[in-house]
Amino acid sequence: MGAMHAKSKVEKGIKFSPEKENVPNGRQVWIVWVAVDRDERGSFYGGATACEMLVDTEARRGWKVLAEHVNRMDRALKRKFLLEDLGEDDKAALRRLLQSHNFEWWDRSPDELKDQLA
Repeated sequence: MGAMHAKSKVEKGIKFSPEKENVPNGRQVWIVWVAVDRDERGSFYGGATACEMLVDTEARRGWKVLAEHVNRMDRALKRKFLLEDLGEDDKAALRRLLQSHNFEWWDRSPDELKDQLA
């Protein structure tokens, strides 16, 4: 199994704390881990999980639970879908992003993903 991981653009230069109260002016940001799988029909989105964090870019401070991020990334790589924490607008944005990135992959993806983003 191959995997890529790096800090996202929004995480670069931010010092993270496990204490939410240390980021009173943070904006909510979602990191979404997406696993791409392949079968005889072609590639598809095989797993996806979302993790919340707060980021205060001006103060260069943030909040996230690193263990949760690691566990969610692992769940995506194990072909699980955990997107229920996303709000309706966030689900719609993720659905549009996945479809626009590659509609054929979206079309071949499991119904579980489509149902969670409906």
